[in-house]
Amino acid sequence: TRGDEGPGPVRVAETRLTPPPPARRQAGEVLQAPTEPVPLVDTHARTFETHAEELADKPAADVIRAARDLSTDELRALYEYEQGHKKRKTVLQEIEAQLAPVG
Repeated sequence: TRGDEGPGPVRVAETRLTPPPPARRQAGEVLQAPTEPVPLVDTHARTFETHAEELADKPAADVIRAARDLSTDELRALYEYEQGHKKRKTVLQEIEAQLAPVG
């Protein structure tokens, strides 16, 4: 045999590049509790406050347009943020109009 031919044929079982898929779980199977603490709140989840901050960074016309689709809690958060930061009268008036009772 010659020494420059390499190691020879490679077996298929030796060429597995990806780990085997995890075993399927059975319905009702009891899982072990996580070993690390699990956060109660997703740190990337949008809150009323972060949404208000995102909106307030936009031009007044965009904020006014978006205010029409916000919930009462979102409107209140946006109003508080806008009142404490940019204080744009048109934006504050639109939020007040959206918060006013219909009737």
